[in-house]
Amino acid sequence: MGDDRPSEPDDEFTASRSSVGGSAHEDALAHLTDSALRIKEAIEDRDGAALQAALAPNAKVNINGRFISVEELIKAAQELLGPVEQPTFDILSIEGSEVTNEDALIRYLTELSWIDQKVWEEHSIKGVLALHHTKTKRGWVTDGFSYALRPDVPKATDDVGVGPTPPAAGGTFGGLGGLFGMGKDGGDIWSMWY
Repeated sequence: MGDDRPSEPDDEFTASRSSVGGSAHEDALAHLTDSALRIKEAIEDRDGAALQAALAPNAKVNINGRFISVEELIKAAQELLGPVEQPTFDILSIEGSEVTNEDALIRYLTELSWIDQKVWEEHSIKGVLALHHTKTKRGWVTDGFSYALRPDVPKATDDVGVGPTPPAAGGTFGGLGGLFGMGKDGGDIWSMWY
């Protein structure tokens, strides 16, 4: 796995495998959650440069099971968020965390909301954002980004699921037109949101 990590000389990885315990775990979790908040702000501000800066250059990116590059993520996020009004990316809760002295995986329940510009209708979709972090001599590096549709929870009284049904062929979803399921080459990394 050494090939997948940042190659700068100051980014040598620490070599301890013991788990972080007690308040050290909570401190690490709080520090690592700051990176999730930077990603949230970048999405809401439609700031591709800030999103790219929040991730290691060679970060592994997975959107609903499909691996893409950081550059593809930035381009797709800009295409997705460009035509919408008032995008919000809320971090609702921490679903789970695994933190050791050398790496961490934190999963967040999230909700992406936006306003359809044509009819001024609000849409929202829930998903799980998982961020993998590796500790270097200079601190934590976010080297893994995964986003997946939150599975529908049938018959839950406090949750209506993950969003509306997809549009009919040739239709639009939430005023986003071709961004959902009608992308170039027949593929669309955001198709899990309909």
